[in-house]
Amino acid sequence: MMSKYTILLGDLVGRDYYENNTNITKYNLNMDKYPIFDENYRNTLNKKIYDHYRFREIGQETPDLFRHYLNTTMNEIMSYYNEIYKYQNDMLSKDIFENYEQTEEMTKNIEGESSSTSASSGTGNNKAVFNDTPQGEIVSQNVDDYKFASNVSISEAENTNSINDFSELNNTENYVKKMTGSIGARYKPEVIGLFIKNLMNIDMEIIEKLDSLFMQIY
Repeated sequence: MMSKYTILLGDLVGRDYYENNTNITKYNLNMDKYPIFDENYRNTLNKKIYDHYRFREIGQETPDLFRHYLNTTMNEIMSYYNEIYKYQNDMLSKDIFENYEQTEEMTKNIEGESSSTSASSGTGNNKAVFNDTPQGEIVSQNVDDYKFASNVSISEAENTNSINDFSELNNTENYVKKMTGSIGARYKPEVIGLFIKNLMNIDMEIIEKLDSLFMQIY
C-alpha cells in the first residue's frame, strides 16, 4: 500500500517492528513516557496502536510533528484511562457472584480498679517465776504478788499488722467481622451477562482517541 499525502505509520516505524516482533523502529515515536497504570502493559498498548493504524497516513506534515501530537494526546488522556484500568482490574479480581460485602469493626475498652485493706493486732505477756526454796508453797495469787519467788521474768509483746492491696485493670479488645455473599435471585448466566455488558474495551477507546492524528482521506 502506497501513501498519497504523507507517510504510512507502518513505513515510518518500519516493517521489522511488525513482522519480526522486535522493538527496533526506523523512527522512534518515544512512546515510553506517558503515564500508564502498569509499566509492563506499555508495549502491549503501543503495539495495538501501531497495528491498528499501520496502513494509515500520519496527519501532520512531518514525523516530528506527528510524534509531538501523539505523545501530547497520550499524556492528556491516560490519567483518566489509568483509573479505569485499575477499577476494572480490581473488579475482575473479585468473585462476580458475590454482591454483598459488609465489615464490622468494634473496639472495647475495659477499665477498673479494686482495693482492699486488712488489719490485725494482738498483745501478750509471759511471766516466769523461779523458787529456790521449794518448801515455800507458791500459789497463783503469790505468783502475781511475787511472793516466795527467787527470780521473776516478765515479757510483754504487742503486734499490729496492716495490709493494703490495690489493683488496676485496663484492657482493649479489637473485633473485626467481615461478611460476604450473594443477595438477590439472579441466576449465574444473568450475572455473567451483566458483567460482560459492563466491561469496557479500554484499549479500543484509547486507540479511537488517536484517530484525528491520521489522515481522514482514504
